[in-house]
Amino acid sequence: MKPDTKDAETARKLFTALDDSFRAAGITDGSWFRPGIEEREIAVLEQRLNISLPIEYREIFKLFNGFNEANTALRHSGEWFTGFYLAPLNHWGNEEDISLIREFFFKPDGQLKDEWKETPITVAGPARRALWHPRWYAITTPSAFYSWYADFAPDAGGSMGQVVFARSDPNAVHVEVVAPNFFEFVEIIIDSVRSEGEIDW
Repeated sequence: MKPDTKDAETARKLFTALDDSFRAAGITDGSWFRPGIEEREIAVLEQRLNISLPIEYREIFKLFNGFNEANTALRHSGEWFTGFYLAPLNHWGNEEDISLIREFFFKPDGQLKDEWKETPITVAGPARRALWHPRWYAITTPSAFYSWYADFAPDAGGSMGQVVFARSDPNAVHVEVVAPNFFEFVEIIIDSVRSEGEIDW
């Protein structure tokens, strides 16, 4: 199903399905979700980051503002990534996360570290060929080695707010668009929990 990103009811149905799938898998007792964020807080975020938040993010995060814990695993391309945590919306672009990424790739003077200068970068989908972009906002557990981002600097043919997965080590960097919008990312989580009892795609 391709969700209607203008319909708040779609977000409510996805939230209910997500909660039901977690409960059926024995992952949560209902306290997994943080309380939803208010419109005024969304406005503060938009002003701070100078972005216009796509409707699917607005509607989902008004229902729940991320997860309370990070004890779920997420598998991508057959490999497990533990400690999956959907970050609260108002944590996007916080200085701690940005400093972590910058220190991983760059010297104090802002120059790229030597070990990254020759690193090949592969891209799947309409995302930028980059080690990291300042308009990629971590929506999961912040990690310099891998993370999922809301992409607000998509390449040609991409969509604002598409979800990208980026994995980095000095030998290779891979950037991949895993969902064209946040509703579809939530659908991936729901379908995987239902089929595997874990978050998996």
